[in-house]
Amino acid sequence: MIEVNEAGAGRPVTMTVGQRIRVTLAENRTTGYRWQVGGDCAGILAVEEDQATPGSGQPGAGGTRMWVFAAKAEGKCELRFESARAWEETATGRMVSFPVAVVKGG
Repeated sequence: MIEVNEAGAGRPVTMTVGQRIRVTLAENRTTGYRWQVGGDCAGILAVEEDQATPGSGQPGAGGTRMWVFAAKAEGKCELRFESARAWEETATGRMVSFPVAVVKGG
């Protein structure tokens, strides 16, 4: 399993078909901001898990959002995440992306 987070955004990720990648990003749902998956990886990566974990402790504490993607086909794509509020017409949150290359396993 390949592990990436916001600190590794922009760094290329190379995977083999069948391999998995876990993306973990900080998310504070109490502010209305939620991560949305974007990019052009739909035919190459398949979402296997999408889980939000609330913060612990004080009310309003930030938590995390985690996805697991499985490499289904060879190709190159950009796995992009945008933090936005559903009621705002233009994105005002953060954006992170990971260039992904999936190669044939050997």
